[in-house]
Amino acid sequence: MRRLTILLIILFAPSVLTHAQDPVAMTGKPWEKMTREEHREFSKKHILYTYEPGGVPSIEKLDYYMLVFREQNIFDPKCSVFDVKAEDRGGTVSLSGEVSMPEYKTGLGNVLRTIGFSRIENTIRILPESVLGDFAYAVVTSETLSMKRSPRERSEQLNLLVKGAPVRLMKMDKTGRYFLIQSTDGYIGWSDAKDLSRMTLKKWTAYRKIRRDETASRERLTAIAAPLMGIPYVWGGTTNQGMDCSGFTQYIYRQRGINIPRDADQQSNVGDVVAFRGYMDNLCVGDLLFFASNTGRIGHVAISLGGTDYLQSSHEKGIHLSSFDKSSSYYDAHTDERFIFARRILKDGF
Repeated sequence: MRRLTILLIILFAPSVLTHAQDPVAMTGKPWEKMTREEHREFSKKHILYTYEPGGVPSIEKLDYYMLVFREQNIFDPKCSVFDVKAEDRGGTVSLSGEVSMPEYKTGLGNVLRTIGFSRIENTIRILPESVLGDFAYAVVTSETLSMKRSPRERSEQLNLLVKGAPVRLMKMDKTGRYFLIQSTDGYIGWSDAKDLSRMTLKKWTAYRKIRRDETASRERLTAIAAPLMGIPYVWGGTTNQGMDCSGFTQYIYRQRGINIPRDADQQSNVGDVVAFRGYMDNLCVGDLLFFASNTGRIGHVAISLGGTDYLQSSHEKGIHLSSFDKSSSYYDAHTDERFIFARRILKDGF
């Protein structure tokens, strides 16, 4: 019976996920005209519509809710960890397992509360594991390094790295022989510990640091963006009449003769991962910056000017200059707290 239930869930979920609730029908306003508070209210209504349109949550449907959360928020499972189990423990929803982003943990709890569960025990672990300490970074020391689906020698190969490639360590298996790692293309997989040289973030940063004069790249990017500054944010917009965040970054790259995907979550799979929370010293001009929603879904993108400055199109200000520097007059706390990682498309400069 349980196998049949899960099968029905899998067949039914895509049809639910393809429905998009119309903001105008729900609020009387298009998305780009809403205030931030109205966005929050719309998001709550959308969660209810997506997960439990009947308004009555069922503990028997936990598998379904988990499937919908995964489909809604994790764009590429190859680049994320979401190994979570939901169980009914006397009317309390018990969440356990591990994830690669804190928003997955808090977001799943928030979603379940929104659809009506009041008793939730959330013990999900967030990777990287704290036991890795200061040495949670490494470079490949063997000629090639195989990234595998599981910590076994004969497991399926997911990716192959070459000598000198930098990686992040996520956790160690029980035997101490394998590390779960993330490569610069975002892939996550298991690799043999003997083929990795562990190091501190400071040493890893120095190892990866790009030293080049970015003056010309910054001037080129600002020249392309200058006529667009102040253009309003328009959901789905890609012209000088209005642009959304990913329409803006797509336009910038198109002016350099490079076509990148349309949406932020699609763009987040292009190029090498060069920065993430806690490691932003390596940002260069043209790097794409990605930001998470409160459930972990990639919902915003901006473009770096190198260092702490970047350009973005936001609901409130349209296309404008922002900064990660808290002492700057351009500091944007809302995007700063949502930053998750950056990707580099042009390795030789914008």
